[in-house]
Amino acid sequence: AEKLGLHVLFHEKPFKGINGSGKHCNWSVGTDTGSNFFAPGKTDASSELYVTALACLAYGLRQYNELVRCTVAHAGNDHRLGAQEAPPAIISLYPGQGFEAHVDSIIAGGPLVGYNSEKKIVN
Repeated sequence: AEKLGLHVLFHEKPFKGINGSGKHCNWSVGTDTGSNFFAPGKTDASSELYVTALACLAYGLRQYNELVRCTVAHAGNDHRLGAQEAPPAIISLYPGQGFEAHVDSIIAGGPLVGYNSEKKIVN
Protein backbone atom coordinates (compact mmCIF):
# COMPACT_ATOMS: atom_id res chain seq x y z
CA ALA A 1 0.00 0.00 0.00
CA GLU A 2 2.77 2.40 0.92
CA LYS A 3 4.49 1.92 -2.47
CA LEU A 4 1.27 3.09 -4.15
CA GLY A 5 0.72 6.01 -1.81
CA LEU A 6 -2.19 4.27 -0.09
CA HIS A 7 -3.05 3.35 3.48
CA VAL A 8 -4.43 0.07 4.77
CA LEU A 9 -7.39 0.01 7.12
CA PHE A 10 -8.22 -3.30 8.77
CA HIS A 11 -11.50 -2.18 10.30
CA GLU A 12 -14.50 -4.05 8.86
CA LYS A 13 -16.42 -0.90 7.97
CA PRO A 14 -14.18 2.13 8.47
CA PHE A 15 -16.56 4.67 6.89
CA LYS A 16 -20.29 5.07 7.48
CA GLY A 17 -22.33 4.02 4.47
CA ILE A 18 -19.40 2.49 2.58
CA ASN A 19 -18.79 -1.24 2.54
CA GLY A 20 -15.53 -2.30 4.10
CA SER A 21 -13.85 -5.66 4.26
CA GLY A 22 -16.87 -7.10 6.05
CA LYS A 23 -16.70 -10.50 7.62
CA HIS A 24 -15.34 -12.38 4.66
CA CYS A 25 -12.03 -14.10 4.50
CA ASN A 26 -11.07 -15.32 1.05
CA TRP A 27 -8.20 -17.75 1.00
CA SER A 28 -5.78 -18.64 -1.72
CA VAL A 29 -3.40 -21.45 -0.86
CA GLY A 30 -0.85 -22.75 -3.30
CA THR A 31 2.57 -24.16 -3.87
CA ASP A 32 5.84 -22.49 -4.74
CA THR A 33 5.31 -23.67 -8.33
CA GLY A 34 1.99 -21.87 -8.74
CA SER A 35 -0.52 -24.66 -8.12
CA ASN A 36 -3.61 -23.21 -6.42
CA PHE A 37 -5.18 -25.69 -4.02
CA PHE A 38 -8.58 -23.97 -4.27
CA ALA A 39 -8.92 -23.88 -8.06
CA PRO A 40 -10.47 -26.91 -9.78
CA GLY A 41 -8.15 -26.65 -12.77
CA LYS A 42 -8.52 -28.58 -16.01
CA THR A 43 -6.62 -31.81 -15.32
CA ASP A 44 -7.48 -34.82 -13.17
CA ALA A 45 -4.47 -34.07 -10.93
CA SER A 46 -5.58 -30.47 -10.26
CA SER A 47 -9.19 -31.59 -9.76
CA GLU A 48 -8.06 -34.18 -7.22
CA LEU A 49 -5.95 -31.56 -5.43
CA TYR A 50 -8.96 -29.19 -5.32
CA VAL A 51 -11.34 -31.80 -3.88
CA THR A 52 -8.76 -32.94 -1.34
CA ALA A 53 -7.93 -29.36 -0.27
CA LEU A 54 -11.61 -28.53 0.23
CA ALA A 55 -12.15 -31.74 2.19
CA CYS A 56 -9.20 -30.89 4.45
CA LEU A 57 -10.42 -27.32 4.92
CA ALA A 58 -13.97 -28.46 5.73
CA TYR A 59 -12.64 -31.01 8.21
CA GLY A 60 -10.38 -28.44 9.85
CA LEU A 61 -13.19 -25.89 10.14
CA ARG A 62 -15.46 -28.49 11.70
CA GLN A 63 -12.86 -29.85 14.12
CA TYR A 64 -11.27 -26.54 15.11
CA ASN A 65 -14.02 -23.96 14.63
CA GLU A 66 -13.44 -22.46 18.07
CA LEU A 67 -9.79 -21.81 17.20
CA VAL A 68 -10.73 -20.24 13.87
CA ARG A 69 -13.33 -18.11 15.64
CA CYS A 70 -10.71 -16.89 18.10
CA THR A 71 -8.56 -15.61 15.26
CA VAL A 72 -11.29 -13.25 14.03
CA ALA A 73 -13.08 -12.36 17.24
CA HIS A 74 -12.56 -8.81 18.40
CA ALA A 75 -14.77 -6.05 19.71
CA GLY A 76 -15.29 -4.27 16.39
CA ASN A 77 -16.21 -7.38 14.48
CA ASP A 78 -18.46 -8.80 17.18
CA HIS A 79 -20.26 -5.47 17.64
CA ARG A 80 -20.87 -5.08 13.93
CA LEU A 81 -21.98 -8.64 13.40
CA GLY A 82 -24.10 -8.67 16.54
CA ALA A 83 -25.88 -5.43 15.64
CA GLN A 84 -28.55 -6.99 13.42
CA GLU A 85 -26.25 -7.18 10.37
CA ALA A 86 -25.50 -10.88 10.62
CA PRO A 87 -25.19 -13.60 13.24
CA PRO A 88 -22.01 -13.06 15.26
CA ALA A 89 -20.30 -16.42 14.95
CA ILE A 90 -21.00 -18.30 11.75
CA ILE A 91 -18.23 -20.01 9.85
CA SER A 92 -19.27 -21.22 6.43
CA LEU A 93 -17.62 -22.76 3.41
CA TYR A 94 -19.08 -22.31 -0.07
CA PRO A 95 -17.08 -24.07 -2.78
CA GLY A 96 -19.60 -23.29 -5.49
CA GLN A 97 -22.84 -24.52 -6.98
CA GLY A 98 -22.82 -28.18 -7.93
CA PHE A 99 -19.97 -29.19 -5.65
CA GLU A 100 -22.32 -30.71 -3.07
CA ALA A 101 -23.52 -33.25 -5.64
CA HIS A 102 -19.90 -34.17 -6.36
CA VAL A 103 -19.22 -34.66 -2.64
CA ASP A 104 -22.31 -36.86 -2.36
CA SER A 105 -20.96 -38.92 -5.26
CA ILE A 106 -17.60 -39.34 -3.51
CA ILE A 107 -19.31 -40.39 -0.27
CA ALA A 108 -21.24 -42.98 -2.28
CA GLY A 109 -17.93 -44.42 -3.51
CA GLY A 110 -17.38 -42.35 -6.64
CA PRO A 111 -14.03 -40.98 -7.79
CA LEU A 112 -12.43 -37.78 -6.48
CA VAL A 113 -11.96 -36.50 -10.02
CA GLY A 114 -14.71 -35.44 -12.36
CA TYR A 115 -15.94 -32.17 -10.85
CA ASN A 116 -16.24 -29.38 -13.40
CA SER A 117 -16.48 -25.83 -12.18
CA GLU A 118 -18.77 -23.97 -14.51
CA LYS A 119 -19.32 -20.23 -14.42
CA LYS A 120 -22.96 -19.36 -14.97
CA ILE A 121 -24.85 -16.11 -15.20
CA VAL A 122 -27.72 -15.98 -12.75
CA ASN A 123 -30.60 -13.61 -13.42
